[in-house]
Amino acid sequence: MKQQASQNAARSHLRCLKRPQPPDHKFVLARLKKLITELKARVEEPRST
Repeated sequence: MKQQASQNAARSHLRCLKRPQPPDHKFVLARLKKLITELKARVEEPRST
């Protein structure tokens, strides 16, 4: 039952990806900011190698 629901979710997600609609700019900017902050944190961490 749960598997079927997840499959449906994946299918609808794929459909959304295929649909040629412009992305929500606020959402994209938020993702970019998050990625940049994560990268900065990773770079500032002392290398453990």
